[in-house]
This record gives sequence, structure tokens and C-alpha cells, in this order.
Amino acid sequence: MSLQLNLAFVAAADDETGFFLWLSRPDGSFDQQNNKNLKLQLSVIPIWRRLLSGSEVRPASLTMEKASGDFDAEGLIVPMATAFDFLVDHAFARHLPPWMAPGPTWHFFADIADAIALLLENDRYRPHLLTVDKGGIVYLAAHWVLDKAPLERAGLLSEWLHRIPEEALMPKAIAQQPLHRWLSAFLDGWGDSLIRRTLQRAYASHLKDWPEFEYHGSAASAWFYHLVYGGGGFYMSSAEPETKALMHGFKERIRRFVGAAPDQADVAALAAFKFSYFTERLAPQSVAVRLAPVHRDDPFRAGGAWEAELAVEVMRSDGDAPEWLPLADVAERAPAWIDWLDARVQDLMRFNGRLHFLDADGPIALTTEDVIDLVNHRDGLRERDIAILFPDWMKVRDRRRSPVAMRLSVRADGRAFSFDSMVSFNWRLSVGDLALTAEQFETLVREQRRFIQNGDEWVELPLEKLNAIYARLKEAGGSLKASGRLSEAMRLSLAQGDGEDGLSIEMSEEVERFLESVMKRPDRNLPVPPGLNGALRPYQKRGYTWLVAMREKGAGACLADDMGLGKTVQTIAYLLNGKEAHPGEPALIVCPTSVLGNWERELRAFSPSLKVYVHHGAERAVGEVFLKKLREVDVVVTSYALVVKDADWLNAVPFSSLILDEAQAIKNPAAKKKPRTSPVSCPAPPGADRDAD
Repeated sequence: MSLQLNLAFVAAADDETGFFLWLSRPDGSFDQQNNKNLKLQLSVIPIWRRLLSGSEVRPASLTMEKASGDFDAEGLIVPMATAFDFLVDHAFARHLPPWMAPGPTWHFFADIADAIALLLENDRYRPHLLTVDKGGIVYLAAHWVLDKAPLERAGLLSEWLHRIPEEALMPKAIAQQPLHRWLSAFLDGWGDSLIRRTLQRAYASHLKDWPEFEYHGSAASAWFYHLVYGGGGFYMSSAEPETKALMHGFKERIRRFVGAAPDQADVAALAAFKFSYFTERLAPQSVAVRLAPVHRDDPFRAGGAWEAELAVEVMRSDGDAPEWLPLADVAERAPAWIDWLDARVQDLMRFNGRLHFLDADGPIALTTEDVIDLVNHRDGLRERDIAILFPDWMKVRDRRRSPVAMRLSVRADGRAFSFDSMVSFNWRLSVGDLALTAEQFETLVREQRRFIQNGDEWVELPLEKLNAIYARLKEAGGSLKASGRLSEAMRLSLAQGDGEDGLSIEMSEEVERFLESVMKRPDRNLPVPPGLNGALRPYQKRGYTWLVAMREKGAGACLADDMGLGKTVQTIAYLLNGKEAHPGEPALIVCPTSVLGNWERELRAFSPSLKVYVHHGAERAVGEVFLKKLREVDVVVTSYALVVKDADWLNAVPFSSLILDEAQAIKNPAAKKKPRTSPVSCPAPPGADRDAD
């Protein structure tokens, strides 16, 4: 007893159409066992094996509707063009396996295939732009429509409607369609697939690269491309009035080009049929962590509370712009993307364990620190199609790439001043066009806050750049105070940057004139003090006059002449001059213990008029005795060790000058306590590279 081979035309989501093949027993019951391996059974016949191996035939299961109830049937989905090939070639019906025989649906669809073949051979078909306007959106499809007038005149359409086999309408989705709509759409769908197959072979070398190079950017090119390569589905949608008007105008141009419009009843049936199977296609673009602060007044405060939930950015097949949907909605409506979505969720969970429950219903709790961590890594997350979103009401502006400029204006508080004079500091910090006060800058860096409120916006700042500027300030020994000594401003100049990000210092006109005067050559005619027991060579006199000039400007200095060229005698001449300029204020010489005696001998030899006290040894003066002693002398000589040990007493004395011998001993100023001094000069060993002040 032969099994009956049945066919039914089916349409599914994504504009997929085809024939469903299945086997049934003579009593109409479904043969489940044989249907599971239907393709294998057909392939035992060579003619069928060649056909099925070269086409996209796949197993499928459909819900079938019968009077006795619904049931799921397994079988094969066969492309429309493949079904046409075996229906018009009667050899396939003759060469079925011995246990199979063509059923009523085979003969029904074979008759229709023969009629379509005649229409195609006689060019009875036209290209058409199918437009469907639903919900304010116009949908476009490029489609071939058969000229069914010959079929109508021959009475075939009426005959087919009256002899449709029961099995042809068994698929449950098909059973819900009006018969005339089903037949008209079926004919046009089958003809469309056959015409496309022929055109694709003809134009393969011409059109295959069009999408890549956007050759179908115009309306005409896009329509033609989809007439050849599209699947007959809607290839474009728009809610824009201008686009709608353009497409309707283009449709009229097509009608004039073709010369005749398809039958409007056929077009209406095709449009209604296609749209009845149209389902929205959601294409996820990215996954987002949507953040919302619990406290709106200061959302980025330390330890602040936030809520987070997942959303998915999707493109709809019926929309022009992306939109955000809950994760659960997308997973339900686009199950094909579940693996893609799960991979992004897993990335988030690996990034931060607190995000483990983001895929659950409802928001989860995060802290400000969690949020900042996400924000800091958002560039890397974006590479994995993960976005970080703030609420619509919360305006967040990204200034991470804005240039940072800190400007310090230095103004003199008096007309006569030196490097020790007080000057006013006016700090101005800007991030792009956003101005910050010195207090805001210090708070941002101290608390490591990346966001600051500016009006109704929260501005994300380039914290790394702010940290770098602050670090340079600290390295230069600066602070953001409102005033300081001019020497401090000069040290701050060390923090100036060469690029667009950094500190720049602007001096007032008075300060600029002072600095220019410092750079001028000193007075070469300055007389050598009469108390100097010896003569200065010309280069030594230049060194002496330069030291005096620096003292008058309130600046420190460093002598780095080669050994043996008389740095000591230049310094002694400078001390004699200082005694006249600052009577009653002794000078302090600090040197290694090993050269204390050398300094005492040199001072007595070259300047016998200077009263010298060597502060050294267990019997050295301390306390009030020390202070009284210093009021009686012109020069105090001591060691680096005692400067630290007797710092309290030394700091109580206003020395006129501080001389540092072997100045590399204070290369790290923070490691030594220094006596309070007025402007300083210091002889230094060869290669000395540091101002001793």
C-alpha cells in the first residue's frame, strides 16, 4: 500500500515562502516515522538525489489543521523554484520510491506550474513596487507580478479555486486566509521566485557588489537590486512624509516605464497576504546598563546609591531609528539573538560581580564607586557592544577629551620688591569652556571626583589630566593659595607644560620689569670691600658683583666655578659687602665637618675684620648663650649635622645670608631643616646643579 506524497504552499516570518512536503497514509493519517527521514527516502532515487542535494531543502515541523483536531507534522520545506522543477518535469512523479505515489496536491500544483511556465515563456509578468501603509509607516517591497488575464479568460483561476485539495490548506496559518487572496498571492509568489532565479544568474557578475559599494543608494537602483536579489519581502520602511511622497512618485514612474499597471485586485491581495505574515524583525545593536541615581541632588557623592537595569538597543524592521527595549522583551521577541545577548551579559558579570543579577527582573543596587568604575571602563565595554546610559533627565556631558588649562596671574602688591616680596596669585582653571575655581580643582583631585555639576548638567572631567597638573604643582612645591613670595611663583614656573594641557604663568608688568632687571649684567664697577685682605682677579670680581646683585634682587645663587678658581675668596668679599648692607645680622656658613677649620682659617686670613664663631663641638654655645653670642659676631660657621640638631636655636636668628659649601648635601630639601634666612648666596663644588635656597 503506497504512501501519499503531499504538498502545501506555506509562508512564514521573514518573507520565507516554499512548499511543505509530507507523507500520509491512504486514510489521510499522518505517517510520523517515514516523515522523519523523508529526504533520505527520496534520495535513494538518482533523479531526486541530484535535485535535493543541489537545493536548500531542510526538515521542518508545521501545525496542521483537520476536522479531528490539530497535529504537528514533520516533513521538508522545499524552495519554490525547486518545487517548480520537479512538478513541471513529470519524470519526478514517475520515479518516486515504490512505496510512494503523488497525492491530489501534487497534480493540483503541477497543473498550476505548467500554467505559470506558459506565462513566463510569453513574458506575461511585470515588475512592481509594492507599497503598504500601516500605522503611519510605508513599507516597500520589490516584486514581480504575473499577468493573470490569460488564466482568467481560460477559466483556470475559477477552476483552481473550486478544486483545491483539502491537504493543500492543511497548514494552520494558510487555513486562515481567504481562498482568492491565497491563490493570487501564491501565483505571484511562485512566479516572483522563478523570475529572480533567472535574473540572478544573468546579473550575478553585475550586482553582487552593489550593497558593499552602496551602488543601490538611489530609489531606482535599490528597487532594481531587490527585484533581482531580494526575497520579495519589505526592504525599506519609513514614517517620513518626504520619503512617502518620493516613493509614491517613484511608483508612478515605474508604472509609466512598464507601460501598464498590474491588476489592482492582484496587488491588493498580494500586499494583504504578505503583510499578514509580516513580523517585526528586531536587530540588537548593543546592550546597555541603564543607571539612575537614588539621590538626584548629588548623585556622584561617595557611597551614593544607584539603581541599574539592562536594556537593549534594537533596530526594528519597521523603523528608521534605534530604540531601547527591556532585555526580557527582546529575548522573547527575537529568540535568534539570545546567544548574542547572553554573551554581553556574561561580559558584564565578569567585569563586576555585583552585576550578576542584572539579567533578572527589576533593577539592582549599585554604589557611586560601581558607577564610576563602569564609566571609567566604558570605552572597553563599548568595543563589546555594551553601553552605559544615564537617565534622560540627567544631562551628562563628556569632557574627557577637552583641553585643560591652568593659568596663574602674578601681580605685585608693591612697587619696590625682590624675590622675597609678597605677590598675589590669581588661579584660573578651565576644561574646554568650563571654568573651575581653585577650590573646586583641589576638591576634585583630593576626592578623585570625575563629575562636577554645572547648571543643570553633570560634566565628566578629564580627571587624569587634572591629577597630572596637580602632581606637577606639588613637585614644584606649589599650592593654590591666594598670595605668596615671588620666589614661589618662579618655582611654580617649573610646573608649566609644553602641550595644550598644563599650567601657564602670566606676570604683571612690574614683575616682568623686575625679572628683566635680574637678567641684566651686574655693575662691574662695584668696589671690592676694603676689608678684603687680597685682590680679586677679573673673573673673581665678576662672580663677586654677580652675588651682590642677586642678593639685592632677593635671589639665591649658585657658584659652580672649577676647583681652585677662588670660590671661597669671592664668597668672603660678598660677606664683607653684606656686613655693610646688613649690619647686626650675621651670615651663616654650613659645610661638612671636615672643612670647618679650613673656613675658619680662610676667613681670618682674607677678612680679619670679620668676627667669626665656629659653632661646633660639645662645648658649643646653646640657648640664650648662643643667641647672645650671635649678636657679637659677623659670621657663624657650623656643620650640616648641627644645622639639623640645633635647628630650633638657628631658626630663631634672622641671618643675612646662608652659605652652603658642598651644596649637594641638601639635594633633597625636604630631608633637612633649614634656618630662616634672607636672600642667600652659596659657593658650590664643581658641577653643582642646584640653587641652595
